[in-house]
Amino acid sequence: MSHAELTDDVLDELENQYPEITSIEYSCTHKHPTWAQLAYALPNLTRIEFGYNGHHDDDELEPLILDDELFTHFNKLESIEGSKYPLQFTSAAIASMQQLHTIEHARTHSPETLTAIGKLPALRQLNITYEGHAPGFLCVESTQLEKCRIRLEDTHQVGIDLTRAISLTTVDLSSGMPGYDDDEPSAPLTLSPLMLPSSIQDAELSFRHETHLHGPVLCAGTQAKKVHIECDNIHFAPEALGSADKIDWLYIRTRQAPSLPDGLLANLKDIQSLWLSLFDTPARLDALLDGQSSIQSLKIHCDCFSIQDSITLPALTNASISGLSASKLDWLAQSKDLTSLEISACGELGDAEILAQLPQLSTLKLGRFDAQTLPLSVRQHKNLTTLKLLQPTLNEIGNLAEMSQLKALTIELADYRHPVMLLPNLNDLHTASTLSSFTLGVTEKHDDWENAVNLVTLSEQVDCAINIQYRDTRASQLTKQLSILQQSPLTDDEKCHCWQVLLGAPKPKDLPTDTSVLGDKFYLAFMEAKYTPFKAYAINWLRQKAISAVEQRPLSADSVLFVNGKIPFTATELKAKADELGFTVSKKLTDSVTHVVLGANPKNTAALMANYLFIDDTALKQWFEQAAPQFLQTKGSEAMIDGVLAMLKSPDVASHQVAVQMLQQGGVTEDLFIPLFLILKTTSDKNLRKEIKKLLAGYGDEHFQVAVQDRIFFEDNLRGLNWEKIPTGEGPMYQKLKGLPKRWGRALTITFAKAYFERFDEGLLWVLSQKEECTQHQAIIDELIEGDRLNWHKGCGFARVLQGADEKRLINCHRYPDIYMQSFHDLDSVKTRLPTQLPTRQKITELDMHNCFLAALPVNIEQYVDVTTLNLHFNHISKLPAKLSKLNKLEVLDLSYNHFEEFPAVLFKLKTLKQLDLRRASAPIYRGGYSQRHGYEPIRAPQAFRDAFPHCEILEDE
Repeated sequence: MSHAELTDDVLDELENQYPEITSIEYSCTHKHPTWAQLAYALPNLTRIEFGYNGHHDDDELEPLILDDELFTHFNKLESIEGSKYPLQFTSAAIASMQQLHTIEHARTHSPETLTAIGKLPALRQLNITYEGHAPGFLCVESTQLEKCRIRLEDTHQVGIDLTRAISLTTVDLSSGMPGYDDDEPSAPLTLSPLMLPSSIQDAELSFRHETHLHGPVLCAGTQAKKVHIECDNIHFAPEALGSADKIDWLYIRTRQAPSLPDGLLANLKDIQSLWLSLFDTPARLDALLDGQSSIQSLKIHCDCFSIQDSITLPALTNASISGLSASKLDWLAQSKDLTSLEISACGELGDAEILAQLPQLSTLKLGRFDAQTLPLSVRQHKNLTTLKLLQPTLNEIGNLAEMSQLKALTIELADYRHPVMLLPNLNDLHTASTLSSFTLGVTEKHDDWENAVNLVTLSEQVDCAINIQYRDTRASQLTKQLSILQQSPLTDDEKCHCWQVLLGAPKPKDLPTDTSVLGDKFYLAFMEAKYTPFKAYAINWLRQKAISAVEQRPLSADSVLFVNGKIPFTATELKAKADELGFTVSKKLTDSVTHVVLGANPKNTAALMANYLFIDDTALKQWFEQAAPQFLQTKGSEAMIDGVLAMLKSPDVASHQVAVQMLQQGGVTEDLFIPLFLILKTTSDKNLRKEIKKLLAGYGDEHFQVAVQDRIFFEDNLRGLNWEKIPTGEGPMYQKLKGLPKRWGRALTITFAKAYFERFDEGLLWVLSQKEECTQHQAIIDELIEGDRLNWHKGCGFARVLQGADEKRLINCHRYPDIYMQSFHDLDSVKTRLPTQLPTRQKITELDMHNCFLAALPVNIEQYVDVTTLNLHFNHISKLPAKLSKLNKLEVLDLSYNHFEEFPAVLFKLKTLKQLDLRRASAPIYRGGYSQRHGYEPIRAPQAFRDAFPHCEILEDE
């Protein structure tokens, strides 16, 4: 089978025959072409799928009316599909459709047409909407029908008989959408009859408004996998569901319906799983379940149930019951195989005596209940392995010592409907000696953690997890922090203190600046655990300890060093330095050790808790450089350093490698930190990276040290052309820089962006979107000032996106900047901000903002009151704000190549305007570009503006 796609635009080009094409997708914009012409070109067509050219999801499409001419000319047609385009057949067409086996998205309001479709002998798939007010009847005679979907709209009475469709396995019958407030129909829907064949496997019956169901829906011999019935107000006839030999899963959901008939399920045999969700719908539970001895899984949500007689469910293994008081569940005692039970919305839990009668239970969920403490029937249960408490109103858990099999406990307070803010006292968790897993879930607004402080003193064998609604990152951080503290060598009091501090610090920046608050053991534990979010703070702590250690006992030839962790010196290099300076490197931690050199990822830090002096590799480097400075670190080496800088700033990779070799011999000075750091982060040469990391190790502050060691790189794929062979643009760089201040600190991130811009002429967009103006930010702005002109275009970095673009690409970038000037919508939220301090310290008369990806004017533009020239060429601005009138000296304004739909009214207030460029100031049209003949509407200055500004030169489209 060969497939083709067809639109109205190419119909006139179909002059030849294409006998190999048997299937088409036809996107049309009017009723239909001349079918004879299309049939001549495609004589062997067996399938047509209709679509609508230019269709949007919000559009309501009129049905495409298909008459007998279509089927006369296409006498081999077997499948006709509407996709999103509804199809409607004339009565004459039905007679010509005898060979059809697939009808998708058809519509009819004629009961005669509905009946006639049912008589089609070859049907295998049917998807039809009946919207007739007159009573209709569908009796499918095709024995080949496998799938059937019927939608009823504005229909009051219909009968559906599918019993002859002996191959039918799936049926979907619906009217409206249950739970949605659409218009109430003028009369209820009556389904009489509704009959399905015994071959049915999956039946979905879903009705929005009042529905009267007369069956029998199912018939003898049926062995269905799923029967789903959902209706807000359904009236079941006494035996509406009919009979069945087996149903794997039966689901009935109603709301505000009359009482369910007692014998509704009486003729349904061997139900494996039964779900009843009955809201404001009375029913006798014992009558409904009478004789249903095969049910293994039962889920009930009710608020109007009554129980007048005993219930026996001997095969039940899993039950979930909501809305029934725990005192009314004594019938569960007869289910000796019940191992999993959920009870929720039961009000006061009371003694929950039924639980004592279910010794075989292994899993228990209690939801939305009130209690002072868990009842003894729970706390003395010997076989429970899993206990979940969902949205409980509970003061304390109670002693769990007798729960000898309990492995997993969950307390979940968060719920979008019934959140609970009160956290029960968790101290009794320590009495659960067999517990191996504990999960606590809280709402996003939870701020009272007092009852959770002692979690940290649970045995390290207990795997604790904390979930916070809508705050997954914070939850995973707390979970990890809790685990590290649990396994740390801190005392219980120290653990509680540190855990309390962490609970009150939503972000790492909220940690106490005084490192003594958390203490040495805390930082050692988190360093050993390789916890990245605290890495900069651990480095800062270690730097302070090193300064203090060197003051207390300076490094000298008498020093005995013990290295724990990874440092930038190999064992051979350290031994050579030891031979040179006279100190000793100990392989063991003994009393003779004077200083412990803590490197990255130390191990067995518990052994370091004695009174050792800690130093870092910075202290070690400083000592080596002071004791034996290298030649670039001595006075008089400025010229050589300038030469090295020149090599590092060169785009030539070979120059970088030579420079690094010189620095390995001559040492590193502070002027070289950022140039080396830029190469480290932008090169693809892994060996070069390794050498630079080693050179920079131990230098700079804690943020710089973290950045040097991390694995964040800005390689060539951020620059140049992407996989579509078009410029990558600013998006990937912006997204990467946006998250770095949390790791590198804001100052280093801006400094790196500046160095990156100076090397690659891009990468500043994130900096230009920042509100805070610091020294580094000001230095970048200064590079964009050219006399009295602020070249914002230069900083935004979109020049390369249009560089070398042909006319087609320029039009696409103008019409669809969100697609063609960014990747994956990575710049959708970007808003650049003009610096507020600049116009107070320097007169700016020209703002060049052409091609800056602006959807609106930058923030703070109104403060640039001295501006006489404003260039907004090639953006996608659609409106100008009233604040533009504050630029009362403006003489030249370029609005060309934007997205205006009308002449901006604020321009009348620019009294000094001498030149206005409106060429192509509105977006080009699809396919037509800027052609006014094809519908492009240029923006033109109204006559009132011309009269008010007679001396203003106006540039417009011809």
